[in-house]
Amino acid sequence: MFSFFRRRQKPTDNSGGDPLLRKMDGKELAYVTERIRDDSGTVTERVLGKIGRLNARPDIITVVCDGTPVFSCDTAGAEYGELMSLAGVIIKGTDRDSGEYRTVVAYYQYWNKR
Repeated sequence: MFSFFRRRQKPTDNSGGDPLLRKMDGKELAYVTERIRDDSGTVTERVLGKIGRLNARPDIITVVCDGTPVFSCDTAGAEYGELMSLAGVIIKGTDRDSGEYRTVVAYYQYWNKR
């Protein structure tokens, strides 16, 4: 009868305390691009892959396309945020494989579905 007085249980997951990391984790991706800035200041985008998944854990963010990891960085030194259209996410950080600072844009697949 008084079920509305019950305490709600906190969701148990391993994606840490950041709500954006929890939202990004497991999202299916349509395609992933990398923003490249040259010496003159012009910015170009290069497609890294299509059809993938975004894995966001408390310590590492990994972008996988076609079964191959295309970008991976530590969350401690990374900057990430959603696009204004909520159609994807921008991730800036030092790549764990190459050691260079990269800017990656991952576009969600079916972003309207919740």
